[in-house]
Amino acid sequence: MKRTNDSALLQTPISQIKQALTKSATSRSFDDILLLKSYVSQTEFVATNLTGIVNPNQMNEFCRGMLLETHRAGESIFNQGDVGSFFVILLIPY
Repeated sequence: MKRTNDSALLQTPISQIKQALTKSATSRSFDDILLLKSYVSQTEFVATNLTGIVNPNQMNEFCRGMLLETHRAGESIFNQGDVGSFFVILLIPY
């Protein structure tokens, strides 16, 4: 995943992102949503394709509906040619 600002993303510890994502959608606080929105908004895809198109309420709902999945290194999450049914953001600790 390319990022628009690696240093800003690294200021948000992955542990905080994971903690927010372990909560159910209805249990996420306003601060959890802000944290997730801040992180997601800095990804290249969102910054170049959704900024100015998606309104703040839509972005809040997008972040509220995010799920955390854990996969082993080398495990396939999807295959080339699969029809997309979800959006993937990789959290890679540095």
